[in-house]
Amino acid sequence: MRYKKVTLENIEEFAIPLSTHILKWKFELEEEQELYKEFEDQIIPLNDKASAFLWDFEFSQKFLFLDNSDYFKETDYIFAGAKTSEEVKKWLYQRGIKFDTKVIWTSSKNHAFVLTWKMVIKFWDGIFFASDEIIWDKTLNWVLNSHHDGVLDFSKNRIYDANKASEEIAKHNESIKEFQDKILQKSLSSKYIPNPFRS
Repeated sequence: MRYKKVTLENIEEFAIPLSTHILKWKFELEEEQELYKEFEDQIIPLNDKASAFLWDFEFSQKFLFLDNSDYFKETDYIFAGAKTSEEVKKWLYQRGIKFDTKVIWTSSKNHAFVLTWKMVIKFWDGIFFASDEIIWDKTLNWVLNSHHDGVLDFSKNRIYDANKASEEIAKHNESIKEFQDKILQKSLSSKYIPNPFRS
């Protein structure tokens, strides 16, 4: 396990116990401060290695999470701060994601989870408590963003132009090469100044 490569397909193999996880409070009963034992198999915390993998993966896909109107056909919003918990749960349910769909939630570089959509609905207020969070699944065909100001937005039906993305990558690589060439030319054209501290 230690040297096994993490992928989206084997991510659940890097699970750790929920009962010892620092963020377990997000899935506890407020009255009793106990975990919902019957739901533990639907809430899978991941170790540091898998969490870092997901954090880096999300960063590589940031274009999906920033201006969603450019990358998805549809986006719906709700101001959760002005709604009851039941109204927010109903809105999440109406997004049409199956309860047993496994989704990804990366809270930080060291803390990530695989959980079912049902758990997102059930524990939404703990998961999104006063923070910016992202929930998505392996298809990357939809994304749920929560914002610290209480707004949730759900975007679906991803628009992805592979040719446009390839062009953008090529331009980026070309800019890097030009910059590196300029630095190399500058270093070759500058006079050599010996180091006075070396004999």
